[in-house]
Order: sequence, then structure tokens, then C-alpha cells
Amino acid sequence: MTTDTTETVTGSGIAPGVTQGTLRFFAPAAETPRAPAAKGEPETEIERFAQHVTSLIEDLRETVARLGDDPASPGADILRSHILLLEGSSLRSRVEETIRSSNLAAEAAVEHAIEEIVRVFEGSGNPVLVERAPDLRDLAIQLRQRLVGQRPSLLAGLPQDPSECILATRELLPSLVLEAHARGVRGFVVDRGTPLSHGAILAQSFGLPVLRVARLETLWSLDGSRVLLDADRGELLVEPAPADLAPRLAEVPPVPVPGPEPSSLARVWLNVMDPDQLVGVDWTGVEGVGLYRTEMLFLGGRGGMPSEEEQTRAYRALFQRCAPGRATVRTLDIGGDKALPYFSLGPQDNPALGLRAHRIYRFHPEILLTQVRAILRAAAGFPGLRLLFPMIECIEEWRFVQGLVDQAVDSLAADGIEFQDRFERGVLVETPSAVWSFRRLLEAADFASVGTNDLIQYLFAVDRSNLNVLRTYGPEHPVVLQVLAALARDAKKAGKPLAICGKAGSDLALLPVLIGLGITDLSVPINRAQAVRARLATLRLRDCRRLARECLRAETPHEVLELLGRPGSPPGPDVVAPRGADWVDPVCGMAVHAEGNPLTTVRNGRRFYFCSPECLEAFLRQPAPPDTKLRSKLSAP
Repeated sequence: MTTDTTETVTGSGIAPGVTQGTLRFFAPAAETPRAPAAKGEPETEIERFAQHVTSLIEDLRETVARLGDDPASPGADILRSHILLLEGSSLRSRVEETIRSSNLAAEAAVEHAIEEIVRVFEGSGNPVLVERAPDLRDLAIQLRQRLVGQRPSLLAGLPQDPSECILATRELLPSLVLEAHARGVRGFVVDRGTPLSHGAILAQSFGLPVLRVARLETLWSLDGSRVLLDADRGELLVEPAPADLAPRLAEVPPVPVPGPEPSSLARVWLNVMDPDQLVGVDWTGVEGVGLYRTEMLFLGGRGGMPSEEEQTRAYRALFQRCAPGRATVRTLDIGGDKALPYFSLGPQDNPALGLRAHRIYRFHPEILLTQVRAILRAAAGFPGLRLLFPMIECIEEWRFVQGLVDQAVDSLAADGIEFQDRFERGVLVETPSAVWSFRRLLEAADFASVGTNDLIQYLFAVDRSNLNVLRTYGPEHPVVLQVLAALARDAKKAGKPLAICGKAGSDLALLPVLIGLGITDLSVPINRAQAVRARLATLRLRDCRRLARECLRAETPHEVLELLGRPGSPPGPDVVAPRGADWVDPVCGMAVHAEGNPLTTVRNGRRFYFCSPECLEAFLRQPAPPDTKLRSKLSAP
């Protein structure tokens, strides 16, 4: 709970963590304005462009070499992808063509050409291409700086030392994150991007929290304010009081706990989206990969499903980087909020209840057959393979999926191809029906994981992307804890390990309750693994069990939060809306549509939107906008 004097801005975390510092606004592109037309010959400008491309490539290679032994080595892989973009003929030819056809200086031609490519990427509908647009903008800024003779530094425009600052900037450019980390920046506030962007992946690898808000410009008046950035809860506390700081910062262990042995209370695993995230990972006390999401490989397809050969190469990189540990590969889980631009799921009024995961295989079994063949081929000689099957509702669907897996195994044997023929099979519990079928599923599966993100959504019939109903969504609800307790009891009786692989598994406050309930494995984001280990090292099983019993007797989420030492409301509490947040009805605090909404008015230069004529009339009766903080029941989209 925040104090009465603390203003809270809500958003969504795209890189987890909690930190504090001074909020500073920054626009890296502002220092390189559009250049005028060139006075020289086009060939001279082309040669000048080529020289600076070569210079930038050399500098990037030096940075890659420096990052080679760094624990955050995903940065090296991202910079290698930038080098490939610069070395490729497509970008160069586009810039050269622009110079010749438009008689522009090289710096202006770079801007025009890359803007054109970025528009194509952002309009493609392909999530991977959309996420790579910032990489191109990043390269454009770096090239323009060199071409106009500026010092190659994205932070050069800051009037003060950025150390111990929280930077508010439009989006996370990879080179900005690298430089910011080196200069002591503590976190970021943005209004663009997702956890899948290269900038966010870098921030995650460095342990830099990132909060995304809806409209960054509404926070300009906060420049220079002391803030607490809590990306785990999706909040930015402005001028926080000591009472606001202490409980949140206490949740973050100051240093990782060293030691070769994992905690005896639970095994810690890693969640990954890309094998490149595992380069340079500290495996101390970590069991292996507990969840590898294969969807990214499919989201990056160029007009169709990746071939068996393409998948085999990608999965082989995973197993090479996991050895000698274990790797849990979740089979393809498309549908719901993960749509492929080249594959139609048909008419779906409610995608969350429509075609998803194995339901698609009833129509296209070849998708799973090809993927399983590729996984088993890539894992040849890797005994630590575990296949995890999502969205299984009951034993009938489990048998259907396992029949396809057996077909894939038989086809590989018939083809005489080397593959890993011994592996574990796990069920991912994400639906209420899987909870009711759990004992029977455990008889057939080797292990089980709980996807708390989806399970909570389906338990409460709450769309977690609907801002107005988030109050009901939270792992600390006694009903959720009762379900987890029942699953843990059944898993223990069956002698099978049970993991949490959803967001709840890395909630440090909730961790003792999960242990007390009997959860044996925790699969968490890479940058949270050592913090989870540190928290586990402070726990005693007897205390965890007592706390779990007390939480199970609670009747409301508020009571559970009190027991966890986190008094207040669960996700979706009444908090202060971002200044100028026009998606919030200022009277009732409900999220509303801005586009096409006729219930609107302008006051003091700001437009407000309303859910009903009654709220609009109530607002108009007020002599001026209320001085009290606006209430909202949402986190920014």
C-alpha cells in the first residue's frame, strides 16, 4: 500500500525488477536532425557512407569481443545481428539508391532509407519484424552521428551524469541499454516495446527493470523527481515516502547467494524464449531449462511454418547450451494471444477459448509431427530432454497428443535417422479440467508443471488483458492457493515433480507459500534465478508450511497479502492514473475506449473520455478538474 502523499503511475513491466533513482527524460534521436541536400557528388556521398559503415562494424566487433566473457552475453549476440544487417547488401543498396535518386547527403539518405524499411517492418503484422524495427532505428542514429561528426554516444545529449537515474525514453534501443548499463543507469520507463524486443532482452540480462506506460509525454512534469520503479508490480512511485520504499526494496536480495549446490527446498530452472539467452548464463545452483517457449521460432517465419531442418538447427543450439543439464521444451502453443500471420485460426469470437495448442493438431497433425521430429533429432545424444505439452485438458487429449509423438518416433526410426529416443513427457496444467484430471494425468506423465498465468485466468474466467477486471486476477487468491495445494498433494503421492513456470514462481514474497504448499520446482526468468535462490536460502521448511496453512485458511486475497507482509490490495487496486491518461473515466476510474467514443469533453486543453452520460454529466458539474488524484482500476496496456 502506498502512502497518501505518494503518487503512483501504473504500467506493465517488460523487464522485471525493483529499483529507485531520479527520473530523467531522454530522446536519443533528437541530437541528430535531418540533414540538408548534399552539395557533393552522389559517388562521394556513397563512399563516405561506406567508410562510416565499416567504422561502425569495427566498433561493434570490438564491443562484441569485450562482451564475450560478460555474464550478459546476449548483448554480444544482438550486436552480431546488427553487424549482419550492416554487412548485408539490402540496407547498403537501399541507402545508395536513395543517395543517387534524391541527391541527399549520406546522413539524410540513411534516415530516409531506414525509415522506409522500418515502415515495412511495423506494417508487416509479423511480431518478430515489428520488434526488430528499433534495431534499425538504433543503427540509423549511430550512422547519422558518425556522418555528421558527433561523438558516438546515445547519452551524449544528457545534461547531467546518468548514473543512478531512471531514464524515460520512447523505446529501448539496444545500444542505449548497453551504454546506459555501463554508465550506471538503474532502469527505464518507455511507452513502446515488449519483453521480446532486443532492448528488453538486454535490459533483462543486465537486471535493469523496465516499465511501459501508455503515454510517456504525460509524465514530462515528473522530470527530476525521485521515483521507485517496481516493474514486478507494474508501478512507478513518485517521490515515495520511506514507508513505501522499505517493503519493496526489502524483497530484492542485494547480492546473489554463491555456492554450487541448489536449495534443498526446491530446484530452480530457467524460462527462455531464445537459445541465445543462455550464452554465458551462470548455471550455479540451476537445474536446467524448465521452460523453452518454441513459439518465437514460428512467429519469425517468413510466410510459413519453419521446416524440420530449420527447427532442428534452432533446437540443437538450445541443447548445446544446456549440456550437461536438462532442457524442458514446450511444444508449440499458438492460438489465444499468439497468432501467426501466415496461419488462419478461423472465426473466433473468443480466442482464449478457441483453437490453441493441441486443438489445432486435430486439423493439422503434421505441425506437431514435424516439430517433435526436429526436437528429437536435435537432441540426439542429449539425455536430459523433457517434452512439455501445453493446454492439456484431460486424459483423452493427452492420449491424442502422445499418439502423435509416438508416430514421430516411429517415423524417425523407419527413416534411419539418429535421434534421442529416451525422454520425459510432462503435462502443463493450465485449465480447471486438467486440475480435476490431474491424478489420471500423473499416471501417464513423467512430470508436471503449472502455468499459473493461464490457470488463474481460466479459474476465474478473467481475461488478464482486460484492464477493468484485473482486480480478480492474482496468484495470492486463496482459491489459487487451494488448487496448488491439491496439485502438490497429488504429485507427492504419485512421486512426480511439480513445477511452477508462470509468473508466480518468481514472486519472492509468495515463494515461502509455494514451498509450504509442496511445490518442488520453480522455473523463472534468467535474471530472477539467483534472486530466487537467495530467497530460498533464507527459508525454513517448517515456517513455510505454517505460512501456507495460514494462507489456505484465509478467505480473501487481502488476508493473504497481510500474511505475506504485503498489506494492501491484489493486482488491480485503486491507484493514481498516469497524468493525462485519456483511457480512464476520471469520475468512476473505469478504462474506456477513446477512439469512437462520443462521451468526451475538453477541459483546460485536455480531452477526457467517459463510460456513460451520467459520468460525463457529473464531470461537467465540477467547477474544475479535481485536485485529488484520479482513481483507476487498471495497469496501462
